[in-house]
Amino acid sequence: MSASPKNDTTIGDTQAQIRELRAQLDSLIAGKIDPALHAAVDQAGNAAENASRLIESDLAIVTDAIRKRPLTAVAVAVAAGFLFARLTR
Repeated sequence: MSASPKNDTTIGDTQAQIRELRAQLDSLIAGKIDPALHAAVDQAGNAAENASRLIESDLAIVTDAIRKRPLTAVAVAVAAGFLFARLTR
């Protein structure tokens, strides 16, 4: 049994339609996902930048407090070390 020319044409047309639909789908995906991905990366970058600023601000506050009350800072550090040692035994 051999395939008729009409069947070959139909199969060829179907394959061409599938390729066209696949190209359209790829285009749609690229158009929707790429901007969303870039937006997510931008948001992550902004969040990291904000966290960095917050940490720098908190570090300045802690450093200031240590400079103003060095003995209190040492006492807190010793107490924290003692508690940590007790909890990890």
